Amino acid sequence: MKSFSKSDANSLRLTRGQILFAQMTLLVLVAMTFSTFNASNVSSKHSRILDAAETSSESIIFAQREALVYTVEINQWVGGRMPKKSVESIRALLAKRLNAFDSSGTSVSSRVNPLFLRNLKAADAVVEKSPPGLLPVQLRATTQKELRPIVENIANFAAELVISFQKSIDVQLRLVTLARAKITTRNLLLRYLFLVMALILFFWVGITFSTRYKQIQNSIRIQVDELALSRAGLEASQVVVAELRILDDEKNEFISNINHELRTPLTSIIGYLGLVSDLTDEKSSPQTAKFLKIVDRNILLLLELVENMLTISKLEIGASPKTFDRVILDDVIADAIFVLQPSLAAAGIAIDFSPDNTVDDWSVAGIKGQISQVFINLIENSLKFSPRNSNLHIGIRTVMDEGGAKFVRVSVADQGMGIPTEDLKRLFDRFFRSENAVIGQIPGTGLGLAIVKKIIEQHGGRVAIESEINRGTTVHIELPVFVSRADQLVLERRLPVLEKAIESLSTAGLDQLQMVAHEMGGAISFYTFEREGEELIDFSHWLTASPDANENEITVKRDAILVSLRTSLLKIELGLSK
Repeated sequence: MKSFSKSDANSLRLTRGQILFAQMTLLVLVAMTFSTFNASNVSSKHSRILDAAETSSESIIFAQREALVYTVEINQWVGGRMPKKSVESIRALLAKRLNAFDSSGTSVSSRVNPLFLRNLKAADAVVEKSPPGLLPVQLRATTQKELRPIVENIANFAAELVISFQKSIDVQLRLVTLARAKITTRNLLLRYLFLVMALILFFWVGITFSTRYKQIQNSIRIQVDELALSRAGLEASQVVVAELRILDDEKNEFISNINHELRTPLTSIIGYLGLVSDLTDEKSSPQTAKFLKIVDRNILLLLELVENMLTISKLEIGASPKTFDRVILDDVIADAIFVLQPSLAAAGIAIDFSPDNTVDDWSVAGIKGQISQVFINLIENSLKFSPRNSNLHIGIRTVMDEGGAKFVRVSVADQGMGIPTEDLKRLFDRFFRSENAVIGQIPGTGLGLAIVKKIIEQHGGRVAIESEINRGTTVHIELPVFVSRADQLVLERRLPVLEKAIESLSTAGLDQLQMVAHEMGGAISFYTFEREGEELIDFSHWLTASPDANENEITVKRDAILVSLRTSLLKIELGLSK
């Protein structure tokens, strides 16, 4: 079934063309923003120019008025109607107007025609050489003749002053208008361009996403249909599984009933066979005695087969319990040896089993009866395949897997005939017997090791076999160590407590470090971090005994402890430590 994958989600992304077009639209937006900002600056500049022109126009108008007043005054002086002092006063006021500066820092005199200033100087020279007071009658005619063209020029130039300035202002206004029109046109074009590109991008992306959204919808609809079909198939499979489970339960129940029904007549047959054997004289009827032994051996083999089949059925019918009891493994093994002692003595086989209870507590989690059957089966197997007067060694020790879980490993090693390498991988199959066992006519049903594996796996353990022809076979059994509820809680809280200690020690201030180290040292020691807890306690004592220690020295010691704590945490997370 096709599933909604990452590629389906990626299909809702923009295409390369859309990304490129979006980048171009963004560039237009940036250009429009820059142009708008530039237009604002230009407008401010033009506003300053117009303000300066307005100020200049006022100065020019005042200067023109004073110049015209000056021509009137000087004519009245020449006509003897005004003293020289009045003309000089008007001339001083005109000079002040001409020397005034506008907002642009330009004087009025620099804006007027140089001939205007030259005529003013000529008029000043005529006035200066005349006597004070009213102009004498005898000088009026000559003075008037001398000043008439000068005064006329001053009046004409004064009249032209405003006109020429107005023309220059008109030119500036025209330039300002043209510049603003150009900027406005550019901004308008950029806005239109951005709007058009944004609309194109919007509709382009919208159409693309709409198409892809419909495709994804169709894909999801197909997946929903497939899921519905899969669900229907799964439900049908569950019905079949349920029926098969019922059939399996009925099969197991049938086998159990058959085995129970077979056990009774077999037991009766064994009993009557024993009576017949007792009544038969082996010397007078050796052939009959031989046949009776063969029948007895096969009846016992058939009874063992029935018992093993019944055991297998019980193991398959009964689910493993969620919680196991505490089983002392060395006691179970010792009990199994005791039960089989007559058979061991008859075969002349000695068992070497001496666990050191002072080193470890050999307690595992399980069901005592089933675990006992495991070791009875293993020891009986060793009896079958070991020569007389040989030794059987049973070793026991604690091991740890890569995840840090603890197991008790029991190794049962004999000095028997061994198992061919090609048969090792099939030893745990039901009814399988190795080739050399069949050839040697060693009795057995081929169910013993299958029962062992079933029990061990239901207990969360592991089983493995090593063997070498004519050297012997070793069976390794591993069962999880029994952990009490209290110990389980401690194990579950170990890592969080260690992480809390690292965090507290890292963030504590210097004034809180002694208290934190003492508290966290005790806490992690309780959670089986004895060495790490001792380091923290020692650090706490050192802080108490060293009140004058500098900050650098304290930090170095704290960081060294943090490295040790983090290393322990990392080892546990990687399964390198318990």
